[in-house]
Amino acid sequence: MVWLLLLAALALVALGWCSSHHWQGWFHRWRVGRYYATTHLRTHQLRRDHKPSTRTSTTPPYRVGHIVRCDYRDSASAPPARSGSLRIVSWNIEFGCSYKLAEVVTELRRLDADVVLLQEVDWCHAPDDAPTPFTHDAFHEIASALGLAGIWAPHYAYQGEGHRGAWGNAILTRFAIEHEHDRFVPLRHLFDYDRVHLEVCCGISVRVRQFERVVRHLQSYELGDEDRVVIGGDLNTFGHGLLRLSPFHCNDAYRFRSLFYEEAQWWEERVLPALLKGRGTALARLADPFEKSAQHTLAGGPMGVFAGKLDWLFLDPAALPVLRTAVGTGTQSDHAWISVDVSIPLKL
Repeated sequence: MVWLLLLAALALVALGWCSSHHWQGWFHRWRVGRYYATTHLRTHQLRRDHKPSTRTSTTPPYRVGHIVRCDYRDSASAPPARSGSLRIVSWNIEFGCSYKLAEVVTELRRLDADVVLLQEVDWCHAPDDAPTPFTHDAFHEIASALGLAGIWAPHYAYQGEGHRGAWGNAILTRFAIEHEHDRFVPLRHLFDYDRVHLEVCCGISVRVRQFERVVRHLQSYELGDEDRVVIGGDLNTFGHGLLRLSPFHCNDAYRFRSLFYEEAQWWEERVLPALLKGRGTALARLADPFEKSAQHTLAGGPMGVFAGKLDWLFLDPAALPVLRTAVGTGTQSDHAWISVDVSIPLKL
């Protein structure tokens, strides 16, 4: 009986933490936000040589449905290419909170990635007549500090007392951007192509359907065997442990069907083989090279009761052989970054 009471107390503390720190924000977005972005980007033949282009962007205030562009590269100061390799980083930066933005920039500079996939990239502004005027533009601040080109797709707009803002996902790169594609779907089908950010206040089955739409969208491009695809981002795969008791995070039959699995393990063993089978070589061989039960990207909650692998990088290890993987500490954000070094031909 004592153990049952202790377990019940722990569950109440953990779910209370989740309610105050996570549920309310996401549930608010579920009710208020209408549309989310799907963005596709291709780098120009993975070449570093380029002519510096004009730095352009949509004029603030940024709106849902716009693609914001920037190019802060300088060919004279661009770092030399790694011989035959490419580094890709994906990171949910927790809205690019201004008080941690300098730490995020410092960490990204240290990682020295060729392609950076960012989730929860924030812009907010309070006018001069506001009690506390300010402007916070994480996308441009990060891109300019690192000297990269990029695109940002705001997919949620908000307005508070005396300020307004937007947040979305971004791709930053050393390379010339050949093509970007922006597409919107209702919130219930939330995803972000190339920087996937699946919903958290739902069940496993909803996230599976969302990711299936990403795969079908990629399949519509009729990719050839030589095409290289990378999908990275926050899949919010933490529907396990005590969260199985949550009516918001686990509200379908998979809360019990996936019993004894972490959600990331369930995806690797049950979901991905079924979703990718028969989709063509470029998609059928996609895999995430990280250990699902050991390399967690979210510590989450008291004593780590919500810990899990939420962040993923999918690639074809046959076309892009993996040289090295790494996972960050998570001190600059609530998520840890993930990084993959892959081998590439010198000329693609």
